[in-house]
Amino acid sequence: MSMRFCYMESIGKNDLILPESMQSHFIELTEPMKFAFGKFKKEVKISFSADIGSGSIGIHKQFAEGFPIPVEVDFKWRIEQGTFFVGPVIAFIFNSQAQKISPKRLRKMKKYTAPYKEVGGLFIISSADSIDFENKTIGGYCFKPGGLGKKDTWESGIFPFPEVLFRRGKSQALDQLSEAMEGKAFNYPLLNKWQLYEKLSDSPEVIHYFPETAQLVEIDRVFDMLDHFKAVYIKPAGGMKAAGIYTVTLAGDKYAVKDTKNHTKHLDYDNFTAFMDSLNESPHIAQQPILNNDLNRNIVFRVILQKNEEKTWQCTGSYARVGVDGSIATNRILTDCFLSTPQALRKIYKLSKKAAKEKREEIIDMCKKVCRVLEDKNIHYGDVAFDVMLDSNLRIWLIELNNRSHNHSSPLTTIKNHQMYRRVVAAPLGYASALAGY
Repeated sequence: MSMRFCYMESIGKNDLILPESMQSHFIELTEPMKFAFGKFKKEVKISFSADIGSGSIGIHKQFAEGFPIPVEVDFKWRIEQGTFFVGPVIAFIFNSQAQKISPKRLRKMKKYTAPYKEVGGLFIISSADSIDFENKTIGGYCFKPGGLGKKDTWESGIFPFPEVLFRRGKSQALDQLSEAMEGKAFNYPLLNKWQLYEKLSDSPEVIHYFPETAQLVEIDRVFDMLDHFKAVYIKPAGGMKAAGIYTVTLAGDKYAVKDTKNHTKHLDYDNFTAFMDSLNESPHIAQQPILNNDLNRNIVFRVILQKNEEKTWQCTGSYARVGVDGSIATNRILTDCFLSTPQALRKIYKLSKKAAKEKREEIIDMCKKVCRVLEDKNIHYGDVAFDVMLDSNLRIWLIELNNRSHNHSSPLTTIKNHQMYRRVVAAPLGYASALAGY
């Protein structure tokens, strides 16, 4: 049964008035009882009244200090370990500043509310710089469903720390809040390319999907990889959008270093070593190149995995980025075209319809396996995107796992798939609801 808060006069700040129909749920509980709304908790005195509506919770206007309790929102409830929980209280927090959450961005965020009718509760959009640890509140916008004849809106306000956090960014404040969420913050902790490789290096069931990888500071290993593979890719460990990627190949007694704009420098040993030292001001990795001798370009499959209402991984979308001729990167600027995954497997790799379906399922199964291994290592993800490649033998290689804030709108902006886009943006709220447990 959904319930709404209502303000009542002549009651105490710690009073909670419930309808008589709920009294049977509280018979075995002793006073004072605990009340929880998001991370806001307090001891309350519960009374039952025949004069209050069957779907109402009566409170004093100053029941919660530091933020107002919303009175026009439908909430669910449960009793657990002597605590009366009302919620859910869910926040999506971005790394952007509060001033960047513009009306235009909020209009786009409406797509994320698709499951709200089933989820209910307080759904907040906020930013990392709106977190107030002293008062345990966040500033932002909550979703207000329109109802009969009214439009859905976003209403600005101050809210309690949520009980479930979906983080879409990187900041110290987000890390601190995530630590306080008692396992109900996803995606956390964030792992860069090296940290991911190192985390899975002792997991034989999945590490063989990764190209051989070394930290760039391990200079002897980098030279060993060059001798073995005749080429390496150098990448920023925390890089995104193909920024700062180089291809290094042996060219006689020189090292040919090519950037993503196809500018090449030929360096001797000392200058190449100095070049690597200059990059190591920030963490970089060297990685085995994945080659397909039949293609003079890279094709990368983007595979979006998200957890659903049953807390299980599902593939909500996938597509292929076909790089420009001769390029090692396939970011938007260096992409020749986008194709659906079946189109790419059949058109570029010449697979039959059946073989393409089987290869797509094999790719998805690999991604799910990696996610499950990470879960076993207490890495809590719920919304990730994999970049996957196939070599000349159609062997699957995992190039990157995007766990910070992959582009949710990419299915719409690449292959114009509205249905896939709607699935992707609706999934996080459904999973957050499952984590809340109502």
